[in-house]
Amino acid sequence: MSRDAPDYTLLSDVEIAGTEIMVAMDLQGATIAMPIDVQGATIALPVDIQGQTINLDVNLVASEVTIDVNISAQTVDVKIYTPSGRWVTQSDLLTSTTHYVATNIASGSEQTVLTLSGRGRLKSIGFYFARTDPNGDVYTQTRIRVYIDGETDPSVNVSPADIDDFMGRLLLRQLQFDYETVVPATGTKAAFAQVTSPVCGLTNIWYDEDSEKYKVSGGFLVLDAEFLSSAEVKIYNGSGGPIEVRMLIFYGEYL
Repeated sequence: MSRDAPDYTLLSDVEIAGTEIMVAMDLQGATIAMPIDVQGATIALPVDIQGQTINLDVNLVASEVTIDVNISAQTVDVKIYTPSGRWVTQSDLLTSTTHYVATNIASGSEQTVLTLSGRGRLKSIGFYFARTDPNGDVYTQTRIRVYIDGETDPSVNVSPADIDDFMGRLLLRQLQFDYETVVPATGTKAAFAQVTSPVCGLTNIWYDEDSEKYKVSGGFLVLDAEFLSSAEVKIYNGSGGPIEVRMLIFYGEYL
């Protein structure tokens, strides 16, 4: 207790054993500046603060940190900084980038169409799938797969048929109940939809009556999938023939 500071009570109990440090503080009516530099240590830091202004600067190196904060009857400003040093003002502090894909994928194969590293967000995908062989099917047998942060099982694994299910099987029912457009002299029926869902939509499918397979499908998928280290977009062709893939992918990286 300092004789020059009679206006507050500062109790500080410090227990140090090896690299484990327990610090218990009860601060009342004080203005405190507390710089802490911790390296290679396990720290438990319970702080009970009432009625004072606190500056708490913490520099943690090679440590795992769990911070529990209980705030009541106070005004608090919290800033989160990105690796570049800029603080995040909203979740859309991203660079906006588009990636266009035009490729063919063989039967029974999975192909990567976009690889990203670092931190960011996959925002949305527009797709057009068309078969290049009578045995191809791009409604039920083609899948969009998204792998986040090195995972082996995709976070997103959907087919155009799955997206149509989300819409209540709108296009499939149009074909089944003859609410479709017939392409003359080709044996092809086509169904189209005006989609209002902000999440995903299948905008058109083309059905070949001769092969009884779907030859074209197109639509979009809004992901908003956050990634910390990496993201991959892959297309799987599970049908009996090769397919043509065209996609436009929107994504952002944190500034």
